Amino acid sequence: RESPDFYGLLQLDSKWKTVCTSLLIMLLAMCQLSSKAFACALCITESSTILAAYLGVDMAFAILFKVARDDFTYWVPIDSATTTFLVACIVRVSMKIILDFTGLLQARHPYEYGGGYFSLTILTSPIICLYFGSRYLAYVDNE
Repeated sequence: RESPDFYGLLQLDSKWKTVCTSLLIMLLAMCQLSSKAFACALCITESSTILAAYLGVDMAFAILFKVARDDFTYWVPIDSATTTFLVACIVRVSMKIILDFTGLLQARHPYEYGGGYFSLTILTSPIICLYFGSRYLAYVDNE
């Protein structure tokens, strides 16, 4: 259905709705960046190995999620299967990093990560931040 008052995420009928929606999108991105960066900073003070393991497992889960959905490769007009796979790896890893640190709303699209995985990422970031915060407090108390 066509709607001339709606484009993308923002309704065009009211400036107030547009401003509120824009501010909420920026707030979501700011909170996502803050929680993920703070969790990484707390984790790296304890051990860089733990941070690498956490980020690696998170990335592996995202890639396995895409493989399980049979949606890992993008449609890229390249004849070589190897090059297509490499391009898909670069794009998927880049998009996962962007999603993790900014909460980019376009990642909700089914061809990216979908609404379920997007929501899981948004909900787990503060939980991970609290977890690494408690680990940091225990680490500081032991020293």
